[in-house]
Amino acid sequence: MTKGRLSGRQAGFSLVELLVSLAIGLVISIAVITAYLSAAGAARVAEATGRMNEDAQAALTIMTQQLRMAGVNPAQPNRNTTTLHNLLSNPYIIRGCDTTFSNVTSATTTAALTCPNGASPSSISIGYEADRYNTVPTNAGVPTDCLGNGLTGVSQTVTTSLNVVTTTTVYEAENRFFIGTSTYITSPSLYCKGNAASTNPQPLVENIENMRITYGVSNPGQPRSFGDNSPGVAAKFVLGYMTAAELIGSTAALNGSLTFSQPSMWTPTWTVAFPTTSTFSLSDLVSGTGFAFQNGVSTGAMIWKAWDAVQAVRVCVLVRSENAAVFDSPAQYLDCSGNLVTPTDRRMRRAYTTTVLLRNQ
Repeated sequence: MTKGRLSGRQAGFSLVELLVSLAIGLVISIAVITAYLSAAGAARVAEATGRMNEDAQAALTIMTQQLRMAGVNPAQPNRNTTTLHNLLSNPYIIRGCDTTFSNVTSATTTAALTCPNGASPSSISIGYEADRYNTVPTNAGVPTDCLGNGLTGVSQTVTTSLNVVTTTTVYEAENRFFIGTSTYITSPSLYCKGNAASTNPQPLVENIENMRITYGVSNPGQPRSFGDNSPGVAAKFVLGYMTAAELIGSTAALNGSLTFSQPSMWTPTWTVAFPTTSTFSLSDLVSGTGFAFQNGVSTGAMIWKAWDAVQAVRVCVLVRSENAAVFDSPAQYLDCSGNLVTPTDRRMRRAYTTTVLLRNQ
C-alpha cells in the first residue's frame, strides 16, 4: 500500500507534454501581444487622424472666413451717393505670393510687400473694411485684426443723405497669412500678421506644414475664348487656376484687354497716370507701361490690377501629426500638387483643400 501510494504521488507530466504546454502558452501570449500592439497602433493612427482633421478644419475655416470678407466695403446707411462707401487706402483686395513674403512682418502696406522667387509655402494678404460686425470688437467697440488687436481708425469727411457734412471713423484690416515657426513653437504653424499698431505675428494653428494657394481667374467677356475682359459688363467665370507667379507673369494665359477706371473707394492720395487709351493689356500690368503711383509709395507696374481677374481662391494645407504615428514604415501621402511623397520620419500627413469664391470682387 505504501509503495503504491508513493508511486501515485510521484507520477507527473512527460517532457513532451511540458513542451506542448509551453508552445501553446507562447502562441497565446504572442496572439495577445499582437492584438494589443495592433489595437494600440490603430488607436494611435485614429487619434492622429482626428487631430489632423481638427487642425485642418481650423486652418481652412480661418482662411475661408477671411477670404469671404476680402474687399468688403459696404454701402453706408443715410449717406449721399457721393460718399456712399467709405474710402479705403489699400487698392489690394488680395495679394498672394507662391512663397513667404520676404518682408511679411515689416512691410507697412500691402503694396510694399516683396515676393521672392520660390515654390511654397504660399502666403497671402487680405484686405477689407473692418467694423464691429465682421470682426470681434474690443471692449471699447473698436474693430480688430486677425489677432484680436484693436485697429487704428482714420477720420473721414462724409455727406449724409440730407446733404449734411459730418465725419466718421473708418477702420481697414490687412491680415497676412503664412507658414512659420518660432523660438517657442518649433512645429510649423499657420501664422497671421495683422495691421494693428505694434503687433507681432502669432501662430493660429499648429502642425500646418505647408500651404499652397492658387487663384481662379476669369475672362468674363468671352468665357470660352480669351477676348475682352471688361469687368463691368460680363458675368464671372473661372476658367482655371494659376499660381501667383503665373497670374502676374504669364500674359499668354491672360490676354485681351481690361477696361480701367479708378475705384471709387480710393482715397485721393492714390492717383494714377492713365494711359493714352481707355484699355490696357495685361502685359502692361507687369511692365508698368504708362502707369505709376504718384504718391511716392510705388512706381512702375500696377500689379494690383492683375488681381482683379481673380474670382476664387483655392487653399490647400498640408497637415502633419504632432508625433510619430506609424512605426513599421513611413506613411506616404499625396501633397497639395497631387504628388506621392515618402517622408523621412514616421509622422502622418494629409492634404486638405477648399475653394472660396471672392464675394466682393
